[in-house]
Amino acid sequence: MPVLFVFLFVYSGYAQEKEPLKMKVLNGITSLNKTGSDQTDTWIDFKHTDGAFTVKMPLPPQEVKKELANSTHPGYPPYLINLYVAVDSVNLVSYLVRYNDYPAGLYLADKSLAFNSVIKELESKGKIIKAPIVVFKDGYEGRKVDLSIAETYMQIQVYARGNRIYLLMKQNVNSAQAAVEDQFFDSFHFEKYAPNKGVAFSVGNIDLIMPEKPFKSIDVKDEDSSFLKEDNIYYATNKNSGGVYAIEAGELSKYARIKELDSIYTKVVASVKSTGDSVYKITDFQIGNIKGKEYYSVNNIAGTEKRNRIWINNNQFYFQTANAVNEEISSSDVNDFFNSVKIKPGGKLFDLQASKAALIIGDLKSKDTLVSNAAYNALTTYGFEKSELPLIYSALKNKYTNDTVRNGTRALLIESLISTNDEHTVANLKGVFDDKSNADLVRASVLSYITDIDKNSYDWYFNSLFTNKPLQLENYWPVFSPLRDSLSYSAEHIDELVGLLDVNVYRDDVLSVLSNMIDTEDKTRYTTLIQGHKQPISAKALDDLDLFLKEYGTDNQKEAALKLYSYLNILPTLDLPRLTDEFTNKLLAVDSISYVHRLCMIARIKTGLVLDKEKLNSQLDSLYSRYDLMKAFNEVGNLKAVPLKYRKHEEFAKLLLYNYVAEDYDYPESIQLIGTAKETSGTYYVLGFSYTEEGVKKEYVGVVGPFDNQADELKFESYDSFTNYEPKKEDWQSQSKELIAELNKIK
Repeated sequence: MPVLFVFLFVYSGYAQEKEPLKMKVLNGITSLNKTGSDQTDTWIDFKHTDGAFTVKMPLPPQEVKKELANSTHPGYPPYLINLYVAVDSVNLVSYLVRYNDYPAGLYLADKSLAFNSVIKELESKGKIIKAPIVVFKDGYEGRKVDLSIAETYMQIQVYARGNRIYLLMKQNVNSAQAAVEDQFFDSFHFEKYAPNKGVAFSVGNIDLIMPEKPFKSIDVKDEDSSFLKEDNIYYATNKNSGGVYAIEAGELSKYARIKELDSIYTKVVASVKSTGDSVYKITDFQIGNIKGKEYYSVNNIAGTEKRNRIWINNNQFYFQTANAVNEEISSSDVNDFFNSVKIKPGGKLFDLQASKAALIIGDLKSKDTLVSNAAYNALTTYGFEKSELPLIYSALKNKYTNDTVRNGTRALLIESLISTNDEHTVANLKGVFDDKSNADLVRASVLSYITDIDKNSYDWYFNSLFTNKPLQLENYWPVFSPLRDSLSYSAEHIDELVGLLDVNVYRDDVLSVLSNMIDTEDKTRYTTLIQGHKQPISAKALDDLDLFLKEYGTDNQKEAALKLYSYLNILPTLDLPRLTDEFTNKLLAVDSISYVHRLCMIARIKTGLVLDKEKLNSQLDSLYSRYDLMKAFNEVGNLKAVPLKYRKHEEFAKLLLYNYVAEDYDYPESIQLIGTAKETSGTYYVLGFSYTEEGVKKEYVGVVGPFDNQADELKFESYDSFTNYEPKKEDWQSQSKELIAELNKIK
């Protein structure tokens, strides 16, 4: 008897997650129908109402339903797989139509990722005979692929229709060759969705119609950091379409203050926005005397649309959404879902615009940790107003149990004063710092933020830093932020700043300020100042290096390493070649710290020291380090010291895009030239780069340019790189033109 391999493809994506398609194999469905015909004119029309499709098959198919556990989201409903199988035992050809929806609460996030996952899984089971190609059926995208598995030949087509995946398979069980062409694939078409009756459901103080009995989300929301409490989300899937419907009902936190409802509506929509969502319509709606906002969005990545409604009634918050294809979004099922909402009496009267500051400040002092923690978390979302500042000043005089931890209560209160302050703010902050009974972390917060609040406080800040005993902190970086933020002030006080190098706990951060001066556009002015202090700046360089080498591999390594980066940037400016030579050679001699070898080579290039050819070639061979070395050679006017193969336009374009996407997103796994695009401004190089996401390799396209025709010359910093992270298309030429146009708009 012929063996039919039945593939169950399951792709899950909850919210913005993109999880890989899983493939299971159902063993041993054999000869489900023992009669067949080689005459296609005798084939039957098979129409499935719930599946919303029609297809011709050689004989009536047998239905197989399979329930698969939801391994990616334990606790969620299982996947329900629907298969329709016909085996033509005369010609030994098997036919399969399979579809599945996503369990309630899950939806398709990326159809291309789903298709790629199918192909990848097929490749792991057999041999691809015909490469996958993009196909469309009744306007819906899919993939077509042929493969050989266990000496049989399979032709497969898979389609995404909203949150429903369809798979068609034709298998020649008798041969490793394709079966004779017939009408199976061409006859498959999507049908209109059948109307869904729905069920009555109540939540909060509303009644509405859901497509089926809903599933309550088990995801736990952090109530303290939300403006909601007792938040409940219910999901339901339309069994006739796969569309995902949801209603969220929550009670506003007692600390919630909403001055403008539109602002909170916008924040909610942003919080549930998936990658690729684009809002195309915003309207007002009204249920009785309750007003709300309605948003429509389209997602080309998933091939779906969303319709959302948000409204607040007293202390009750509601968010209603449907995620489906366009034809369903405009259907009676979706309209009934939204228009069926009936508001019942209920909910507590709640003044949305009233101040909650006194309530928060009072609860911060509560001995009940549940209450004080809720008030603490409210500090991160509550926007204080000027009229409430006296309450903050009063709270700053209190001591809290979390004063000794980073981002404690008073640290958050001090930070909140950056956006809201008055003529009394600075005096109150100085009082907090001058009170030495306060925890050092609290006093450090004053130093970190006071110049953000009042630029005229720089002298007080610097004097406090210079004349007071160093605070006991694990990290002094925030305390020195004002000096990094205003390098001009640091330059004006260079003598005092360099003097702080003698304070061991400050030296890392003083060096970082000096290093920042060298990297700024106004570095010519700062370079002269730094060179005038070369002796005190370099005095402890070798001691600090020896300490690093001694502590390398210990818990103290990271702290010691921070000085290295600054020294390697500063030493070339100090024009101390002997010191730079000794410093860098000590580091280059330790193979296990290769991560600083790039900086050592750059320091040697800038200082004009002899370069080890093997180490130089190794650094230039790496896309990770090549740009920085080429930049160093360019800065000293010796770019031609870089081998020609790296200075070629196409190779440099590849390097520029590599660094661009690395800084913007992540280092790509691969990058290669696709072609060029000619513009009046010059030549743009079109490059493909890839990432593996959830086990699937995805290729994108970027452009770099414009380059002129002088192939042996590089205008080092005159080229632009750009990508919008759209997957590579077959017509990459048109895609590159669109990218160049988009780049020119934002230049």
